Amino acid sequence: SATQLKFNLETEREELTATEKAIKDTTDILTATKDKMSDVQSENNKAKNDIMRLEEMLRSERDKVARITSEHDVEKSNSYKLNSSITNFKDQLDKLKETCKQIEQEKAS
Repeated sequence: SATQLKFNLETEREELTATEKAIKDTTDILTATKDKMSDVQSENNKAKNDIMRLEEMLRSERDKVARITSEHDVEKSNSYKLNSSITNFKDQLDKLKETCKQIEQEKAS
């Protein structure tokens, strides 16, 4: 009957409206998810850049430590050489003093 057809048509229209709303809601959720994924990707890229910058700083600090260690080794070697020279100088000075004493004793006798 016409009333039944009208009722069926109205029911189908309501179902279609509900389906359209569900599609719109799903589309909105997908769009929001896509935006969040884009934000996450952006944050991920920032984090990667931060990590690369930190790795570069670490390499630079390692190079500084290696250079300072090398300079320290050179200074330590120079210090040993200087101490050795001082010891040699003292030995020569002692020998010279001994020689002077011998000369003084020879003069006295």
